[in-house]
Amino acid sequence: PEGFWKRRRRRRFLEKVYQNSSFSEEQLQVICDADRMGIPFERLVQICSPDIPAENMKLKLDYSKR
Repeated sequence: PEGFWKRRRRRRFLEKVYQNSSFSEEQLQVICDADRMGIPFERLVQICSPDIPAENMKLKLDYSKR
C-alpha cells in the first residue's frame, strides 16, 4: 500500500535528521513537535535544515498551518 511507503520514507528521513549532530536540541524539538502534529512530509522537509534557527522553524510551521 502507498501509505506504508510514505510512512517509511518519513521515518527514514527523520532518523537521519535526529542523527545529524548539526541540529541543536531546540531545533530537534521543533521538528519532533511538527512530526507529532502530522505536518505533511513536504513541509517537514522544508524546515529540516540546521541553518534555520528554531524560532524561524516555528514561524514557518505557524505560517504553513494557515
